[in-house]
Amino acid sequence: MNTSTRSFPDPRAVAMADPQAVTPLLPDEMVTDEMLRHLGRHDPVRDRGEISPGDQIILAMILPDLCGELLARRSAALTIVHLPGEDQLNLKAARKILRSEGPVARDILVTACQILLNLSKDTIEQNSARDILRQMEVSA
Repeated sequence: MNTSTRSFPDPRAVAMADPQAVTPLLPDEMVTDEMLRHLGRHDPVRDRGEISPGDQIILAMILPDLCGELLARRSAALTIVHLPGEDQLNLKAARKILRSEGPVARDILVTACQILLNLSKDTIEQNSARDILRQMEVSA
């Protein structure tokens, strides 16, 4: 029987010494499905607005990763599909982009307007897309 203990280097020290030595984690490694299920379950304590000390620790540790994953997924949902035969998906994405409240990159907005001009059968949408493109030309 081997009684020697193995010590592992501190990951922060490794990262500071050689940043490329640290492999980024995949989303499911940062916040596991099990953690999400645990935190998503109804709990009488949480239902009263209280969070157990254990859950507070978990949330404090995973909140930045969880928010990053959600923001990345929201951003990906606004991505326009550039494949032939995907007209309905492109229209849906373009409509979502024009209805979004947050800032939208100029090139994405132009593409969304062009998709509406080319694919939409709705004259109100087409006119809105034309107006947006005109306003962008004036402000450029």
